[in-house]
Amino acid sequence: MLIGDPGIGKTALLEYAAAHAPDFRTGRTRGVESETELAFVGLLDLCRPFLGLLDRLEPQQADILRATFGLGGEQEATAFAIGAATLSLLAAAAEDDPVLLLVDDAHWLDRGSADVLAFAVRRLDADAVAALIATRPSEGRPYVRRDFPELELRGLDEAAAAKLLAREAG
Repeated sequence: MLIGDPGIGKTALLEYAAAHAPDFRTGRTRGVESETELAFVGLLDLCRPFLGLLDRLEPQQADILRATFGLGGEQEATAFAIGAATLSLLAAAAEDDPVLLLVDDAHWLDRGSADVLAFAVRRLDADAVAALIATRPSEGRPYVRRDFPELELRGLDEAAAAKLLAREAG
């Protein structure tokens, strides 16, 4: 978890991670305030690069994800079933290459996506999957009390800011 105020550099850190992980298959999503009521929209964005692997899953799990993402089927699924299917999809993706999941503005993810993502990430210990989740330090963030390691980002002091500006701007 990368936790920090708006503009502190969370997105830049996610971009840095993506740029320095060329051998990883990367799934990305970004919470959008106006989409917080659209069920599983964040999860769909995150899983989109891995949807070609649905046929590797148990047929029922593949059908659950297809229905959840509006890709066919009418199957109603519980949050647990969607979480288990997502876990299987990410594990299948990690069989070929390591996987990097990048979630920006997690505080604006729809509740279903946040819950399923937390469920899956907590259970990926033996798989080659890394997740970086950026959010603001507020009580409403979707991952509070989920026992994820947290890094709280703070601003640079004046000397460090001047050094960074000199290095980046010449």
